[in-house]
Amino acid sequence: MADVIRELHTYVSANCDAKSDVVIPLLSQATLTFLMEPNAAALEADMVGVMEKHGLSKGVVKDLCKHLIVIWQNAIRECWDESRLSTTAKACGLSAGVCAALAKHWKKCSKLLVSNLVGKSIDGNDVVDMDWSFGVTAASSDCTDAGKTFLQMRLTLLDRATDSTRNVFLELSLEQFYHFLAQLEGCKTAIDILSGSD
Repeated sequence: MADVIRELHTYVSANCDAKSDVVIPLLSQATLTFLMEPNAAALEADMVGVMEKHGLSKGVVKDLCKHLIVIWQNAIRECWDESRLSTTAKACGLSAGVCAALAKHWKKCSKLLVSNLVGKSIDGNDVVDMDWSFGVTAASSDCTDAGKTFLQMRLTLLDRATDSTRNVFLELSLEQFYHFLAQLEGCKTAIDILSGSD
């Protein structure tokens, strides 16, 4: 993920460094909105607004959006929270204003975005198997991460359309795991109530 954020920093430095504190927050919100509710026309309108207001070319704005979408997709895949995103963005050289905006937008949208994506993936896949293991971070480039407990999960999913399985790997913090466990227990309770079992 840090490599992706470094690529954004390099691109911003070369193409719109002076305007990044204004442009990146606008595009980060637009790209998150697009991921939650895919509407190409709305994203295009947001991009045109940024191009006209800040004098950037279509290619630069489009590339910035691509970089941001990749960052959001990686943040979802790796279960990042806003503080980890902000810390990594700062370490990769993005300005404090950009880091704060990315963290703010991610905090605001991440749970809804993840739940929307989970809902879509559940429609197309059945969970066949799940394995997990706990671990403790022994060393990290961020000293606040050392000694933290995490959970690594492997979900084996069956795609009903192709009748094939695939593995999905997740890494969760202890807080995220307890939240996930509470959601699973809530689902089990709902299924028990609906099926009439005791």
